[in-house]
Amino acid sequence: LQESDETPLDFVAPAITLTLTPGQHAAADFHLSRGALLRGQVLDAKSHQPVPGAMIGLYGSAKPRTAASIYGRTADANGRFEFRVPPGEQQPYIQSASPDYLDLPNQGMQHLTVTEGQTLDFTFSLPPNPDPLVEGTLLDPDGKPLPNATVTLANPNGLLPARQFTSDAHGKFHLHARPGTQLRAAFKALATPPPERVAANRPPELRPAKNPT
Repeated sequence: LQESDETPLDFVAPAITLTLTPGQHAAADFHLSRGALLRGQVLDAKSHQPVPGAMIGLYGSAKPRTAASIYGRTADANGRFEFRVPPGEQQPYIQSASPDYLDLPNQGMQHLTVTEGQTLDFTFSLPPNPDPLVEGTLLDPDGKPLPNATVTLANPNGLLPARQFTSDAHGKFHLHARPGTQLRAAFKALATPPPERVAANRPPELRPAKNPT
């Protein structure tokens, strides 16, 4: 049992793991409690100002790492978020954040242990990305803005995995890239695109809004 950003629960229960064979029936009882409250905040490591919009995931007694779905929150305008969880070990981590910040090792995962009725406050500190800023617009072959397209950063030394960013509803993107980094654009439709989007079979065009500084 878990809560959502829209409808927080007053009670929680730890997950139950069942191993079944074909044709087998099993019963499982969930024991509800008020649990504990995890209250977190995402901060800029340099300015100590809140970082809104970061996505935080959580593994723990209600959502073990073997679970397929993600137990997550989005930091609000003040960088804050909350989880109500059953007692036991909890492992919050940064699922994703603005490209204005560097990725944390192991996604910044923390190992916290809470007891029934406890409220525990903690923070994530994200280091600002020092690489030059690149802003631009993705255009289709007809010069129209292309939303939900992918910009891939190919690292110049090839030692780190490529990073991907998605253009917004107006085809715009912004990211940070080291000098010598290659930018590549791609578009994959989730449904059948209109004919003008597949005509000419040409890749999207990257149009920079400004040069890196």
